[in-house]
Amino acid sequence: MLCKVCESLTGKKLFSPGPVIYNGKYWIVDHAYPTTISGWIVIVLKRHAEALHELIPDEINELNLIQTISIKIIHETFRSKKEYLGCFSETERHLHIHIIPKPKSLAYEYRVIESSHF
Repeated sequence: MLCKVCESLTGKKLFSPGPVIYNGKYWIVDHAYPTTISGWIVIVLKRHAEALHELIPDEINELNLIQTISIKIIHETFRSKKEYLGCFSETERHLHIHIIPKPKSLAYEYRVIESSHF
């Protein structure tokens, strides 16, 4: 049985309704869906793996290039104040990396976590 991400990669049940942004040798870049933050993308490994230590050197090299180019394009396009990377494979059990831009216009209450919240 395929994981949900592998099903999406085969075209059986796509996560994002939009077209893939980039289709590389080892990775695809897709729109993070659903989200309300413009420019949020996800980089998905084409083969099933659950951890970074499972990557081969060529996969790591392509990932580094994709991240570098994507971050610059996101910053230039959306004028983000910062960009964040997150690597997850817990729920879907398929390695994928999120690039999340922090908009300059993000409301204060969403930018600061006050100690009273803990």
